[in-house]
Amino acid sequence: VGRGEPGKVNINFTAAVSTTFLAGLVFTVFGTFFTDALAVLLGAQGELLLMFKEYAFGICLGAIPIMLSQVIYFYVQLDGSPTLCVVSAVTGVVVNVVLDVIMVLVFHLGMLGMALATTISYTVILLLLLIHFTKKGNSLNLSFAGNLPRELSKVIAIGFPTALEMWSYMLRVGVLNRLLISIGGAAAVTAFAIQYDIDSFVSSITIGVGMNTLMLSGIFYGEGDVRSLKDTLRTSLRIGLILSIAA
Repeated sequence: VGRGEPGKVNINFTAAVSTTFLAGLVFTVFGTFFTDALAVLLGAQGELLLMFKEYAFGICLGAIPIMLSQVIYFYVQLDGSPTLCVVSAVTGVVVNVVLDVIMVLVFHLGMLGMALATTISYTVILLLLLIHFTKKGNSLNLSFAGNLPRELSKVIAIGFPTALEMWSYMLRVGVLNRLLISIGGAAAVTAFAIQYDIDSFVSSITIGVGMNTLMLSGIFYGEGDVRSLKDTLRTSLRIGLILSIAA
């Protein structure tokens, strides 16, 4: 984008979206047909096993919209529709909360219902984000004309540190779940879930600032605009610190 090369942007977009779709398909198949194996992998046992299996089944049914919406979100934001991104995210949260209540209190579907509510909400987010591609100003298109494997290797190389962080976090959660179940049972796992919610709220500030800084910095780096790059980093660090201290 910074160098004004829309062709390469579309190859990058195509590589990311197509790979995400295939990965989502794998998770859908694995999560729906091998739920027991997934439960063992993440440490679910005892009274939590059935609840986990129901939730994992419902979530994995929506693996494709869940994964695609998060990838397309950043491309749409980068392509000039940040307001649409905010609207889609807020709408998804509202839909999720409302459906959680309906699924549990009206249809009595328990954990499966809550998982289906999440799946449906991400599907709504994805459909809203796709509105961007109907706009005249849209510059993102699927293009299979370039060297997709080479572009995908770049995407993987850049994203690997973040992926490694998430894998490590998943491993930590799996180990902690096993320890918590053996020490305090379901009550301990519930307490950990509450701690996770608090952590998610606080970390959303740093993640939000960090992702936007990464996006803007990438553009300025491509343009060779050193001054704007420094200004962006300086402003982001200041705002990020102030918000984090306040939180």
